[in-house]
Parts: sequence; structure tokens; C-alpha cells
Amino acid sequence: MAPGREGELDRDFRVLMSLAHGFMVSQVPRRGSYTNSALSSTFLVSGSPQSQRCMLLYLAGTTYGCWAHLAAGVREGRNQYSRAVGISAEDPFSAIYRSEPERLLFMRGLQETWSLCGGRVLTAFDLSRFRVICDLGGGSGALAQEAARLYPGSSVCVFDLPDVIAAARTHFLSPGARPSVRFVAGDFFRSRLPRADLFILARVLHDWADGACVELLGRLHRACRPGGALLLVEAVLAKGGAGPLRSLLLSLNMMLQAEGWERQASDYRNLATRAGFPRLQLRRPGGPYHAMLARRGPRPGIITGVGSNTTGTGSFVTGIRRDVPGARSDAAGTGSGTGNTGSGIMLQGETLESEVSAPQAGSDVGGAGNEPRSGTLKQGDWK
Repeated sequence: MAPGREGELDRDFRVLMSLAHGFMVSQVPRRGSYTNSALSSTFLVSGSPQSQRCMLLYLAGTTYGCWAHLAAGVREGRNQYSRAVGISAEDPFSAIYRSEPERLLFMRGLQETWSLCGGRVLTAFDLSRFRVICDLGGGSGALAQEAARLYPGSSVCVFDLPDVIAAARTHFLSPGARPSVRFVAGDFFRSRLPRADLFILARVLHDWADGACVELLGRLHRACRPGGALLLVEAVLAKGGAGPLRSLLLSLNMMLQAEGWERQASDYRNLATRAGFPRLQLRRPGGPYHAMLARRGPRPGIITGVGSNTTGTGSFVTGIRRDVPGARSDAAGTGSGTGNTGSGIMLQGETLESEVSAPQAGSDVGGAGNEPRSGTLKQGDWK
């Protein structure tokens, strides 16, 4: 042993023993040396198909820095990028994508995540009937490529920011190979969205507050074809929001890194219903994430049937109520009625309250003259 090496070797020994206690390394018997444990060989070595190395490097370089300012985050109620990485970010992704190396690290980290969880969430429901699938915010295309593999009869595309799409094409596609998915560049809050039968939002809504979520889902409703749906992938909180612990910690992390939070199933159902996706099913396929399928209903404000009032005078606006917020002027209306404030209106799909049975959906539940009464339709699959 070289002179002066005793202290250095002691420090090395203490580090290795700490790692061994955490199952990261194994001591080789009778050799006084160490090697990767099975756990670290599986999840920390870059060549492993289940490697989470890039995700851990991203967490170490960005997420843990934000958590160092947890107290400030609780006091201020906003992300901590300015303290953690020196960038004041209203848009959280401007900090996450603050350089090309950081963008690639984050994209590779998500690719590693979906290598473990993607197949489970994509098979929680049978998606084979959706002929055109769009993965919104799909990054490297890892989840979209898994969807293309599982549902070969479907056309799959990724929609993400221009810089992300450029990085995906440059760094995540094999040279000369025919890609299994298309890549479309744009901003999902501002750009024209591609038409699709199914939109996948995997760990997207938890980044945003409720208003932004409803805005985004409303844009997707307009781009989603009749009979289409959303597949939402999130770490859903239990009823009452008291767990599980992992989802609670992720929700706290969203406060430090984004604008949103993890939500309960009822919260996602409410957001989807407000945007015109009234039927939401939730399944947990195993692993950390839930899958939710929300089927497209009519856009709020669109009239698909009109009854008739029996009394009152005045004219009814064909195809559209004057007092329906956000009603479309090109809504196709049928029938006519009298009474200037009647509410004999049916919305195709389901409503939240129940007063009139589905077989009576064609009847008028409106009022007469200037004394309107309101009525709502029971939940049901009527058209």
C-alpha cells in the first residue's frame, strides 16, 4: 500500500458500504473489490433496456435543485427554477429545455420511463378501433412507437414543440430506418392541432392549472373526430387526496417545477366533462400510473335536438340558444318552438344532473314566455 493511501481507502470503503447498503453495489467475496449489484446493472447502466440513468441524472441536475428550495416554494406557491438553475420561468419547459443537452437529457429520461410503463398504460384499454392516434407532447416518440407496435392498424403521430421534434428526428430515429410514427411540430396551446381519433396525454395535465387544462382539452375536442377519445395517463390521487404517498410527492414536485398538481379521478372527470368529454373510465394497469379513457361528447353549447314549448310567444333561434356560453353559430338545429326563453334543448351525450329519463329526451323541458324553467337530461347513451 502506498504511503498516505490509508485515509483515501477508508473514505472509499465508507462510500462503497453505503452504496452496498442501498443495493447499488456488491462486494466480491475474498477479493476486496466491488461490482454493480443486479439492481444497479438493471437500472443505472446505460446499455440496459430498463435503464433509468438519464432520468436520474435529470432529477439530480434539475428536480433536486428545486426541492432544495421547498420552503420558498410553499411560501410563494410557484416554481423554484430561478433559485435552482438561475432561470425565471413562467413556462416551466423553458427551464427544463434551457439548453440542448438539458433538453436531450429530459427527453431520454422520459423515453426510459415509457420503456418500463408504456405498454401497460397503452393496453389498459383496447385502442385498436382508433385509426388515427396522436401523442400530444410525445417528446422522443417512445410512447408513440410503442402504440404503433401494439396497434399496427393505426396511424400514429407525435405532436410537440419545434425544437423537441427536431431533436427527436436527429437523436432518436435510427438513420435510414423508416419511422413507425410521424412527427408534427407545434405548440398545443397555439398551433393548429392535427385531426385524430385518439389523443394521448401522458403526464401532461399535471403540469398545468385547471384553466389551462380546460383550454387545452377544449382545443382537443375541436380536433378530435366524432366517436373519438382522450387517453390520459397520470398518477391519480386516492379519493379525498390522502394518498398514495408517491402521488402526493409528485404533486408537491409539481408545485416546485410546474404550474399544476396531481389530481383525484373526480377532478380529471370534471375537467374532461367541462371540455366536452363526459364519459371517463379509469383503470390502473399496474405500475405508477393510471390510465383514463374519456370519450368525446358534444362541445358544450352545441344543440343537437330541439323540442317545443306549449305556450308563450316569440321566436326560437334555430340551431342555437342565445344564452348558451360558447355556443357555435354554425350548430345544426332541427325543429322549432315558441316562447322566447324556453329551454327545450338536448345535448348529445351525458349531462351531470338527472331529471328527465333518456326515453323522454325528445320532449320539451322548457318554460313558457318570460318565466323560464330549466330541465336537464339523465345520463345515458341517447343520441
